[in-house]
Amino acid sequence: MAHRSSAGSPLPSRVPRDFRLPALLGAASTSLVLGLGCGGGSSSHSSTAVSLALVSPAQIQATLAQAGQVPDQTLEVQASGDLNRLAGQTIYAEVVDPDSLFVHGPLTVSAGAAPGTFSANLAGQVLANAGHYTGTIEILVATDPTFTNQLAVPPLALPFDVTVTATSTRSVGGNSMIAYQTLDAATGVMSGGAGVPNPLSSTAVKAVEADGTTVLQGSYDTLNGDYSILEVPSGYYWLQVGSDYIWTSSSSVSLSWQQAGRAVTLDTTAVDATFDVTRMTPWASNDYLLCYDYNSGLHVNWNTGTAGTTSQTMTIPWLGLPLVDTTQGDAPQVIQYVDSVQGTSTVHTSTPTNAYSWSGTMTNGQSSTFYPVLAPIALTDTVPVYFQRSAFASYRSQYNPAYILGWGPFMEADSLAGASAIGAADSWLDGVTWQDSNNGNVGDVALGDIPAPVLAPGCQRIYYAGETHYLVLTAPGAVAMAFPVRGIRSYTLTPPTSGSPLQPLVSPVKSPIINGVSPLVLPQTVAGLTPSIAWTAPDLPSPGTPDEYEVLVYQVGADAGLTTATQVARLYLPGTQTSLVLPSGILAHGQTYVFLIRSYVDSTSAPSTAPFYYHKFPYGLAESLSAMITFS
Repeated sequence: MAHRSSAGSPLPSRVPRDFRLPALLGAASTSLVLGLGCGGGSSSHSSTAVSLALVSPAQIQATLAQAGQVPDQTLEVQASGDLNRLAGQTIYAEVVDPDSLFVHGPLTVSAGAAPGTFSANLAGQVLANAGHYTGTIEILVATDPTFTNQLAVPPLALPFDVTVTATSTRSVGGNSMIAYQTLDAATGVMSGGAGVPNPLSSTAVKAVEADGTTVLQGSYDTLNGDYSILEVPSGYYWLQVGSDYIWTSSSSVSLSWQQAGRAVTLDTTAVDATFDVTRMTPWASNDYLLCYDYNSGLHVNWNTGTAGTTSQTMTIPWLGLPLVDTTQGDAPQVIQYVDSVQGTSTVHTSTPTNAYSWSGTMTNGQSSTFYPVLAPIALTDTVPVYFQRSAFASYRSQYNPAYILGWGPFMEADSLAGASAIGAADSWLDGVTWQDSNNGNVGDVALGDIPAPVLAPGCQRIYYAGETHYLVLTAPGAVAMAFPVRGIRSYTLTPPTSGSPLQPLVSPVKSPIINGVSPLVLPQTVAGLTPSIAWTAPDLPSPGTPDEYEVLVYQVGADAGLTTATQVARLYLPGTQTSLVLPSGILAHGQTYVFLIRSYVDSTSAPSTAPFYYHKFPYGLAESLSAMITFS
């Protein structure tokens, strides 16, 4: 039926998809089940009472460059005859796509303006291989899932003639600079230069062609962080930077970013830092102590204490934490956050109450002891607490709730130096936190103004709210563990009000599938290590195009009898891209993985040309989780 001059990668044959659209053909209580596959036809006989005709397009003709995308198509179908005979039946429809010209995912179907008409939208695939693709796409429509009683015999036919021309190669490259932004804690003045080189010699930078398998190695200039890769075909490709993958067609991709704080040295030994803290507010359940410093990026919580005590000793393993040095402008603090109940036993706020600024220089391999004597913090400012919890909770069914232990609704008002210029840096100073541990409470929150400390010099208040999700995974033979993920969140520098509460800016993607046919939310075993993953764009923002997607891949394993989840890849895609083919080298045979698809709204986002900069305010994110999937 079809011919092509270069080999493709056929996907599994058809599996119907349930769309259930009442009266789509003009018959009461009629519904559709639709699918998109590459299999062959079925033996059948026709239902002569109803006939179908493909109104448009008459054929698909296209010429595109290698790694170009087949144009999207809208199929218009006319049904005629005794449509009332279809009342109460489920109609099964399927597109048989032998050359995988279109994304094998959920179809968007809608009723036409005229009675008995309907349309289905097909999203074009990126074709990595040059060649001449000719043949016929078939549209099967039947009253049963085995396609025995078809409404069109022979099936509706759509000829295609697509030429993919070989492209010339080009050199791609860019620069990797780190622009450190330090803070003078006394004056609030931010300072930082044009940046320092981030040498790439220790990081694998490669170009992976659009088919996900062909890899081109880059070269480096270790003095200034420049990289270049020769003979990369025109069109889209994956730029691999270690375990990060950037989907781009650009010849120039910046791997630079702004870094809040200074260049720091992390402790590489197993020594401890001890804090003998005194003059606390009597310790209560849900209180915690925070060690924080902007310039070094220090942010460590301690939530263990004895009720009623006003002093305690914190012993913190410092491995992997920054070595604080107050001679380089660091201004570390120990802060006590005191919990209070708000109305019901499940609703709490946490407020910074006492603080101590400590000084000294930490040395790698040497233990340190500090003696914080806390002093009260004056709560002479206020923060408004208004957020539309019901709107965040309305998307819970889209997160794969079978793997969610619980939801954690919250709102915070934190502070960060240089927030409007730098964006969402890695480490913020905790402020006032509101949270509810009762998942059944979904009412909106309007507490008004809550006492808070004044902002430190140079800092801005960040307001954000949402739901933190707890992903439960169980590796074979291991104890189940819960892993917190971001869930759904909105961030802004604008104080919320009763008339403009914090609410979602973006929602999770819908109907994620793997290899074109199988829902990603179902546990399964998949053959091959370069699967395709596709999804439908989220409802928010309307009309459903976010600014960026990230797909995170976690390998599920076990350590000392406990389940682990280790991130092995992060893939960056523009918001117009709703499918991908996973590059080779990420997955391994016999291993189990979880996929997290994250949608972003951020008008400054540039995932294909400068993916590593912080997100700028305001922005929002929402996540969709897969089931545990094993690859054979």
